[in-house]
Amino acid sequence: MKRLIVFFFPVLIMIGGCNQQAKEVRDKSGDVGELKKEVIAIHDTAMAKMNRIFQLKTLLEDELDSANLDPEKVNAIQDLKMADEAMMQWMRNFSKHYGKAHSKEAEIDTLHNNEALMDGLKKEKAKILDVKKQMEASIEKAEGILEK
Repeated sequence: MKRLIVFFFPVLIMIGGCNQQAKEVRDKSGDVGELKKEVIAIHDTAMAKMNRIFQLKTLLEDELDSANLDPEKVNAIQDLKMADEAMMQWMRNFSKHYGKAHSKEAEIDTLHNNEALMDGLKKEKAKILDVKKQMEASIEKAEGILEK
């Protein structure tokens, strides 16, 4: 009987430790999923402004006179184009690292990977917030010029 206890006690300790680690991985994977949803929601909000960027760029370009290029309008058009490109670049980079090609199981197989994913997603959140601000600023500037 003592031999069974001596044999099974370490096994039970290992199983308990594995269960705790598995719980930590599940908890962290939930955090990763929530953060990814936040990043995507910010992206979706910013993407809704892409049509307005295109409209403003077209309006400003239509108002430009080839004989007399208004530097303010040219600058606003350039800002709109840069905001558009910033969004396109962010989407390319994000999908390369966090797109559907990466299965949830592959992303979330260890606690270390979860921490790396959280760090990466926090950086992506900061980047998309910057892109959103750039888009909003370029829209505001262009609308102000067109109201004159």
